[in-house]
Amino acid sequence: MTEVSYFSTPEFVAFSLHVISGVELPLHIFGTYCILFKSPDSMKSVKWSMLNLHFWSVCLDWTVTFFIIPFVLFPTVAGFSLGMFNYMGLPLERQCYLFAALLCTVNVASMMLFENRYYLMAGKETMWKKFRIPVLAVNYILAFLYPLPAYLKFPEQSSALEEVLQKLPPLPEVILRHQITVYSNELIYFIIPIVFMTSVIGIETLIIGKLIHFHMNSVDLKFKVSLKTISMQKRILTALLIQTSTMAVNFLIPITYICSTIVFNYHNQAANNICFLVFSLHGLTSTSIMLWSHRPYRAVCSNLLRFKRSETTSSKGIQVVNSTVRRNTRIDIFRSS
Repeated sequence: MTEVSYFSTPEFVAFSLHVISGVELPLHIFGTYCILFKSPDSMKSVKWSMLNLHFWSVCLDWTVTFFIIPFVLFPTVAGFSLGMFNYMGLPLERQCYLFAALLCTVNVASMMLFENRYYLMAGKETMWKKFRIPVLAVNYILAFLYPLPAYLKFPEQSSALEEVLQKLPPLPEVILRHQITVYSNELIYFIIPIVFMTSVIGIETLIIGKLIHFHMNSVDLKFKVSLKTISMQKRILTALLIQTSTMAVNFLIPITYICSTIVFNYHNQAANNICFLVFSLHGLTSTSIMLWSHRPYRAVCSNLLRFKRSETTSSKGIQVVNSTVRRNTRIDIFRSS
């Protein structure tokens, strides 16, 4: 019997994602607290856009790391779930639909961060003021519509599973004892909607980025607002760019790997599992970068760490004083006797 690596097992995925969800929970709560109560007046204009992104990011995180816990057999679109939804009896095709929709809403919310900056800086004075709400609403509607082709073409399982097992190498018993579900055996219904939505959001983000760059470097802006205001806007934009770029890396690494497995028909279950671990870290890294890149939130963290350090120092000082008092008391007693 061939020995199976622990990294290839469902137990590794379940344990790792539970650990990640446990670490992320307090950080997500602290991030929400900072956005709501520690955003200064200079960040009020971006506060709700940041909260919107944080909300969808937390939803995606908990869907992956707690409610679904996916075990996927790339290069096929098949696998099973190990999370709470599985115990609740929610069919896997609905779990996949929800995951795909939330993945897109996070990207839409990321784009909205920069749209919000452009609208406040220059968009109010353009035709964009009339079209922004319908366009943003369509983006969110499309985020929940684009997974429908694959969902509606959910295959008949017995023949689809037989086809999948022929494409994969012999699977160990530790995997076969789970009920494997094939989400799609026609990749056209799976890949084309993803490419379409990625293109739409990517093009919108590039256009907004170009408009922001043009506005920030325009001569008229320097006569309308102070250099201090321009500097503040640039700092906020830089922080948002760092935050969203970090999230993009957590998305792009797994997506690049998944596409490679499909193109080269390559199966490595340990790499598949690690791929999802990298993806599930996006909320942890995004929240951490948000707290670090924005100066007001960084100050809150610094003050919190400084308070804990001073508290430890004070307790040590009290212990030293107490020990000194006890020592002096013993000396006085010895002398008096």
